[in-house]
Amino acid sequence: MDSQVLSNSGQQLPTGTKRIEYIDALRGFTIFLVVLYHVAFVCFNLPIKQTNFHRFFVQVRMPMFFLISGFVLYKSSVVWNARQIVAFFRKKIPVQLLSPLLFFVVFMHVWTIDYRDGFFNDPKYGYWFTYVLFIYYVIYAVVRFIIRTNKSDIVLLVIGICLLPVGWPRLAEFIPVPVEILSFLSFQHWKYFLFFVLGTLLK
Repeated sequence: MDSQVLSNSGQQLPTGTKRIEYIDALRGFTIFLVVLYHVAFVCFNLPIKQTNFHRFFVQVRMPMFFLISGFVLYKSSVVWNARQIVAFFRKKIPVQLLSPLLFFVVFMHVWTIDYRDGFFNDPKYGYWFTYVLFIYYVIYAVVRFIIRTNKSDIVLLVIGICLLPVGWPRLAEFIPVPVEILSFLSFQHWKYFLFFVLGTLLK
């Protein structure tokens, strides 16, 4: 046992690595499902939306993706103080915001999409999940920073439950915020925050 340690799931891992193979496999599987859909539907215009395959996996791929993202984020030893938050977002901003922004701009340019239509489009032509995941990080870090006890888990769960209905198409009509702002923030996709929170609680 000198050369191995136990992960939080009890799996033996080589010393010096924190990777869990089945988590990497699940993450790769969800990414594959997303890429498969976009390539088939957007690039080749195949009627994949009408298939039973799509109807089933559309219900699980994004919840699974955000569940895994939350699981990977959680570290029991991390204290979400100002120093930790600054260091965390210095790493995440290039990955979650700047790199996707570059590819998104190139995508809009190649397909001659109006930039305003692109940025103020809720799904952002498939790029929404990178920005929404960053927003999840912000909400999580703020709650952890303000509430330093286990009660933060309860607060995050309540927020997640409250955000579940935002996926309802007509709900935006009753929110006193301009629709353009909600679309810019991909607000309709904040419904997955609960799965992200549940992932952080799998400890």
